[in-house]
Amino acid sequence: MKFVLLQIKVLLATTMLWLFVPIYNAAQAETLPVKAWSYYTMAPYVMPDKQGFVGEFVQLLNRQSDYNFSLTQVTRKQLDKALAKGEQGVVLFANPAWLGRVSGLNQQGLDKQGLDKQGLDKDKQKYYWTPMLLTDQNDIISSRLRKVQYTGADSLKGLVFGGVLGRRYYGLEEAFKGGDILRYDVTDENAVLKLVLGGRVDVTSMPHSMVSWLVNTMPRGRQLFISPQPLFSFSRHIMLTEQLAYMHPGLSRFVTTLAHNSQWRDLLMKYQLTSDTSVLPEAPSPQGLPIPAG
Repeated sequence: MKFVLLQIKVLLATTMLWLFVPIYNAAQAETLPVKAWSYYTMAPYVMPDKQGFVGEFVQLLNRQSDYNFSLTQVTRKQLDKALAKGEQGVVLFANPAWLGRVSGLNQQGLDKQGLDKQGLDKDKQKYYWTPMLLTDQNDIISSRLRKVQYTGADSLKGLVFGGVLGRRYYGLEEAFKGGDILRYDVTDENAVLKLVLGGRVDVTSMPHSMVSWLVNTMPRGRQLFISPQPLFSFSRHIMLTEQLAYMHPGLSRFVTTLAHNSQWRDLLMKYQLTSDTSVLPEAPSPQGLPIPAG
């Protein structure tokens, strides 16, 4: 009888232990900082003497969302390696066309020229996406002394294109491979614009959210010409890796409230991300953003 009672006590103790394990893990998940990756190295996302837009956005997330994030600045290659190794985190201001398969994202607001159909299943990984934070576009930039009016890839034939190492330029990759457009790569956007101003490359392309800041702050920035037609338009979101699926509903709801958030609007104004680069939805219903099954 004593032996039976002992077995019952052991079974009860084991059962209680397993009951408390998931509760502990859930609580721990909400207190441990989650990596918030950013691979942007230029203003206004990162500033030389200040945090920049990304750093202040992470602070806003930590103050007003239900989660704790730790900003991790990486290069694009470092981010790709981290994702390939299965590291968990969120990627800030990204687009599904750049980082993998779409999950949990309303298709409205993706690139109008079909970026949502390119490269989404390359690594067969499932990522979760919030509603859009910003809309943006990749401008075609040249010198005012040698203006380039972009009308398509054919309008850049025979020109030297200044690129950033590791970046893909949708709509131009085939022309690069075929030699119709010569590509010369450097380390960052600031270096590319200097090459354009110095006449060493004919043209480049970069997000309008960066161009608007750099043109107004860098020496001779006003000598740059922006073609009326962009290379492409796109939306910016927060991407969550697969094991962070539990965060997706709450983070999506937070993003939908930003249209009415005065601190978010102040942040956009501070970093000149208003007008065309800050089109937010009118708080769509979170009911359309469930965690995908499987």
